[in-house]
Amino acid sequence: MVHEVVVLDGLAGDRQPPVLPALALTPRPVASSVEELTVGATRREAFLTSDSKSGSSFERLVIDGEPRVLNQVHPDHDWTIRFCGDLGCPRCRCGLAG
Repeated sequence: MVHEVVVLDGLAGDRQPPVLPALALTPRPVASSVEELTVGATRREAFLTSDSKSGSSFERLVIDGEPRVLNQVHPDHDWTIRFCGDLGCPRCRCGLAG
């Protein structure tokens, strides 16, 4: 789909920018455990401590030949969650919603 881009310079203000179509949200599956999420991993390697500024753990994975990153978050280990008050796992809710 091609969208027209209109630049309004203040002089030709009679044209309005195009309205883009709404994007449909696609809910994503959320695994019930880390073990379920990492089934089939052929490689699993922890990031160095300095790679994670928040304090949560990160791992590099290869699943079905594709590189992946596993980020395990918990308020006890991630200061950004505690600071922001995000105790209800907004990342999971976001994935479930699409």
